[in-house]
Amino acid sequence: MITKIKANKSFRGTTKYVLEKEKAKIIGGNMYGKTTDKLVEQFTLSAHLNPQLKDPCYHLMLSVPKTDRALTDDELANISQRHFASVIVLSRLKGEEAQVKQADKRISDTKLNQLVDEFVETELPAYDFFIARHSDKEHDHTHIVASRVNNLDGLSIRTWNNYAHSEHSARLLEREFNLTPVQSSWESKRKAMTRNQLERVDSMGLPGEEIMRQAIERVALDKPTMPEFIERLWSEHQVKAVVSYYSHGEVRGIKFGIDIGSVNEDGSPRLLWK
Repeated sequence: MITKIKANKSFRGTTKYVLEKEKAKIIGGNMYGKTTDKLVEQFTLSAHLNPQLKDPCYHLMLSVPKTDRALTDDELANISQRHFASVIVLSRLKGEEAQVKQADKRISDTKLNQLVDEFVETELPAYDFFIARHSDKEHDHTHIVASRVNNLDGLSIRTWNNYAHSEHSARLLEREFNLTPVQSSWESKRKAMTRNQLERVDSMGLPGEEIMRQAIERVALDKPTMPEFIERLWSEHQVKAVVSYYSHGEVRGIKFGIDIGSVNEDGSPRLLWK
């Protein structure tokens, strides 16, 4: 599965983007509202419990490859809910167990599943969230929109290292639900990101360049035509490719942009360009 995760300040912009897509459908969560206005009203009440929090809106996305089996609404809702819970649980770990990028140190699958089960039963209801399914592309994907604020104590979900937590959660879910495994970014044999790139990852919530690189490699593997290449990048990975040309007609280069999980003021997806 491909995963994205982002904290931002706009419940309205994020909710509007997720719900007002064609064929968008709420399939899970714990909120009474079904419209943008009602959901934002409830999110805002939650955010008021921690007014110092700069980015109270949490936006997570899970995308299932079209080669996988078709998943029902209930299955996707369950997977998405466990993903959200797993990210929160992982954000609380300390010591060696928190080193999710190191197989010999990180928490075991068995223990993490046990902690997630306990969290879903006891603490998850304290966080406002809804899960929406989008079927507007060749593959299904879900959006989890949530308040980072706990309604019982006003404390917030930590976002440090959240993309690594999100990737690790996705790997666990792939194994648990027998889905196509995807290589995490740190398992890639490519050169490690520089300090500046890592700082950008931490501030933006996802390694956009790494996601784009992996998406380009996957789509290019079977040598599609350029139109097929561009269409599949967007439909399968939400990576937009724009070709520029010299005045005499030859290709000058290609610019790539990725949907980073937030929206512009007009509600359109905000892209990171490279």
